[in-house]
Amino acid sequence: MTNGSPLVTHGLRVLLIDNDVDDQFLSQLALEKVLPAGSTVHAAHSGDEAIAYMIGEGKFADRERYPFPSLIITDLRMPDGDGFDVLEFLQNNPAWNVVPRLMFSNSADPDDVRTAYMLGASAYHVKPIGRVEMERRMRSIVEYWAGSEVPPVDRTGRVLATNSAGRIGARYAKPAHGGPAMERP
Repeated sequence: MTNGSPLVTHGLRVLLIDNDVDDQFLSQLALEKVLPAGSTVHAAHSGDEAIAYMIGEGKFADRERYPFPSLIITDLRMPDGDGFDVLEFLQNNPAWNVVPRLMFSNSADPDDVRTAYMLGASAYHVKPIGRVEMERRMRSIVEYWAGSEVPPVDRTGRVLATNSAGRIGARYAKPAHGGPAMERP
């Protein structure tokens, strides 16, 4: 425990957002096969549902059952909130800047790619075709992000306070311990 908040130290907690049942099934199956022990995958079927998950709204308030994600993988084109809506929500809530967010779409349109990065996407991947290729792609994604360092967060996703005194990053503002709750636009 740090500052009274339990530190999240287990495997990746993936929030997979895709309205296409077949794509979501293949992605989730591939992720579950390649994720390290202690990892979880939770699925949302729209951007609106994903935002409710992220802010712990309604049934998602139980963070034991619906843990704060440490990696977000979102499709682009979905009814009821598309992938750009998800990225914009994250961008408007700076406390979420510690969470990698990947666009995972059938679209290779350069405008979609540019817009995703402008809205804060950490990466943009075109969905591969077939189970074997999907597993390869998910393996490379998981290997990369599982090896990346991220700031410590508590069970609700709030960044924990660190002591930057005398360090190179001390000159930059830090989120207030606990930080504000995530909000809808």
